[in-house]
Amino acid sequence: QVSLGDGDFGKGGPDTMAVSPDGQTIAVYDVYSDPRRVNFYANGESAGAVNLKTPPMAIALTDSREVYALYQTRPTSTVLHLALSGEKLETLSIDGSLDPAGLFWAGSDLYVLAGVGGTEDAGYLPVLEDGAPVTFADPRAAIEQDYPLSSGHAALEKDQAGGLLLTLSGGDAAPTAVHLTLPPELAGAGGALEGSAFKGLPVILFFSSPEAGPALGCFVAVDVNGGQTKAATVRFDWRVPGGGFAIGPDAVYVMRPDFATGMQLLRVPFK
Repeated sequence: QVSLGDGDFGKGGPDTMAVSPDGQTIAVYDVYSDPRRVNFYANGESAGAVNLKTPPMAIALTDSREVYALYQTRPTSTVLHLALSGEKLETLSIDGSLDPAGLFWAGSDLYVLAGVGGTEDAGYLPVLEDGAPVTFADPRAAIEQDYPLSSGHAALEKDQAGGLLLTLSGGDAAPTAVHLTLPPELAGAGGALEGSAFKGLPVILFFSSPEAGPALGCFVAVDVNGGQTKAATVRFDWRVPGGGFAIGPDAVYVMRPDFATGMQLLRVPFK
């Protein structure tokens, strides 16, 4: 159960959500509720809530249902760390000029997507390492270009022939790379790294690209070493405001507005 309301693009619902690393809990920021709050859901049922008055730009969730909430402000952006009880455990500060715009939980590390305000060094800035805050004399120099995974990093780029090349690196092993082949219905679709599943496999989201209306989204978990892939396919409708998605350990969770029933939360397993 979530609240619907009137947003900038018409009637809609929540568009900020997260899934715990173990896949047991879903968190949704209920922006139109009174009071505003982060709702928790487990096994298809309500599992509590934490009041959070100011809407965050992004949230992350731990297995113990502790919440990290990102606020982009200048000169200093912040990440609030909240306990299940609602108690504020800590406030992490980030250079606001980096325009942090997303939170990524990888293992026991927390990253923000930083440098997205027109800078050339956009990437991922570690905020927590093994659960402990980290600071840098020059945060911009600490931004990592590759997508953070629980077991390393991943990068997606075009090869010389215009195909997609996924490279996985981490630990002492040499980087491994694989060329990706898209199914016919996604030929020519753009792709971007959007998370990880199955304890660390990189997940890429491919979109068919109509200018408006429904689009096919295909989340693909890639095992670079084994050469196997699993996919979760979703249809998104850009004409309907609201919604969002989060990647769990073995499925993608999608909020989809349905004005006959309110909001639908779909669980789309990787197959």
